[in-house]
Amino acid sequence: MNKNLLYCLSILLLFSLFMISCNYREQYEQSDSDLSSKAAYEKYEKSPVAYGHTIPNIKHHENEYLDFQKTTSNEVMKIKGVGQAYVFVTNKNAYVTIMTRNNATGIKNSETIDQNKGGDINAHPSQIMQNYRSAPILPRPENISHILKQKIALCVRSYHTPLQEVFITANPDMMNLFDDFAKKTYGGEPLQPYVSSFNEAVKNHFGE
Repeated sequence: MNKNLLYCLSILLLFSLFMISCNYREQYEQSDSDLSSKAAYEKYEKSPVAYGHTIPNIKHHENEYLDFQKTTSNEVMKIKGVGQAYVFVTNKNAYVTIMTRNNATGIKNSETIDQNKGGDINAHPSQIMQNYRSAPILPRPENISHILKQKIALCVRSYHTPLQEVFITANPDMMNLFDDFAKKTYGGEPLQPYVSSFNEAVKNHFGE
């Protein structure tokens, strides 16, 4: 084959591969799969912060009732990087606990829980975090990135309006607590007797 023709075909092939790679990266960064790219960040940076303490000088956790929202929980679980979620709504706020997947890039400073490193597959059913292998552990709300929290908060707010605040955490103790409350709901047990203890727990975790 003519060397010039072979050279041209090689250049054309390299250029085609380069364009395919660039197109894939552009589509990926504009999708919900990439939580850390500049494009994804700018998408959610434009909207006001939708989670945490957005309203100053109020007592955030003086809730009067507590409801488990299964449908909203399922919607949050559709967000890339979220493996499990519980959403509870009060007369004032929404509270969300999540268990992130290992493919979530919107987390930082995480450890993992593993069956071979302290996890116990035979743990008490109320301790849901012990039943997942290699699930990232994020003790504090700030360990979840702004983008992931923003995505979750906007999702929750789209189903429940108006809400004062949306509080989000991946803390294992809070996850176990919310899992226990969800089980009570599934069993037909009212949550009203637990509102006071719930308020104390979320106040201690998220701060007033």
